[in-house]
Amino acid sequence: MTHSLTIERRLPGPLERVWRYVADSELRSQWLAAGDLVPKPDAALELVWRNDQLSEATDLRPAGFAEVSSAVCTILSIEPPRHLRFDWPGVGEVTIDLSESSAGVLLRLTHRAIPNLAMRHMVGAGWHAHLDILVALIDGTQAPSFWSHWQTLKRQYESAANT
Repeated sequence: MTHSLTIERRLPGPLERVWRYVADSELRSQWLAAGDLVPKPDAALELVWRNDQLSEATDLRPAGFAEVSSAVCTILSIEPPRHLRFDWPGVGEVTIDLSESSAGVLLRLTHRAIPNLAMRHMVGAGWHAHLDILVALIDGTQAPSFWSHWQTLKRQYESAANT
């Protein structure tokens, strides 16, 4: 049995601005991971995480996590500036959809085919923390420090699964 999750965030527009934070390596590295995105199906998308750079100096990385981690994903479909879907080997399939409304831009992230519940807690907390940083970045507010925020969220995901 595989698992899935969907997380939504409302962001100030316009749509093209939010898309740049999804597609542009430099902007994406400020909230998630660097890596060039070639906008065509079957293209490789190497994501390079440096979560220490998203954390305060006193916020220590948990044991078992590297300073830098990466994954070579494959773009399954892309429709700039509204849709990106990619395969993350061993972790599942991720879809990011953007839609514009009078309230701003709705970002809907869906992660499917997560191999097990422990991985769902880990990536759920990760996406949640990374998207919280994106919201703060676009809003111009103070972003949470990644590692401590991630650890708190992971405990919440684990606790919710036990109720």
